[in-house]
Amino acid sequence: MTDQPLGTPETIAARLCKHAAVVGTFDPLQFLAAVAPGDREEAFEDRIFSALSASIEEVAVNKQVLWRLQPEVRREALRELVALDELDRTIAQTAPERGDRFGHILQATLRNGTAGHGIDTQKMSQDDLMLQALALDFSRALPVRKNSVKQAPAIDPRILLARQAERRRQNYVAPKLFGRDRDAEASQ
Repeated sequence: MTDQPLGTPETIAARLCKHAAVVGTFDPLQFLAAVAPGDREEAFEDRIFSALSASIEEVAVNKQVLWRLQPEVRREALRELVALDELDRTIAQTAPERGDRFGHILQATLRNGTAGHGIDTQKMSQDDLMLQALALDFSRALPVRKNSVKQAPAIDPRILLARQAERRRQNYVAPKLFGRDRDAEASQ
């Protein structure tokens, strides 16, 4: 017989939810082993995952099906971690998987106020800017922390994304316009 884990499936699922709030995607079995180690019967693990399943979305990443917390559940878990003054400890205890770009950006944003801490956001990729904007949404919704570092990025990533989109549009459309030279000369 296996060792009985401490806590009910619901309390372990609640702890998993708090840790999942500070990462992007995760493999549920590996995450359970990392956050709440111990030998459990499969039926007990299934009850833990059943308790957590209403709060997650399944995401296909590199031929794997991973889990991700639903946005509102993530917001609530982050608020609870801040209220209990456990956010920094939870981040320190919960490392995102290597390919979890959002998890890395989210943790950096929660710790430093920006994922590009020391990095020029003008040089961030479009995908990273979108992930930074999403992480900022979660971060800005939190109450002020005792030890908070309020360093918002110099320019909101959404502004940079809008500028990039406009440049792409101009680069695509502008070369195809005819007769603009005369209009430009007339306006001078």
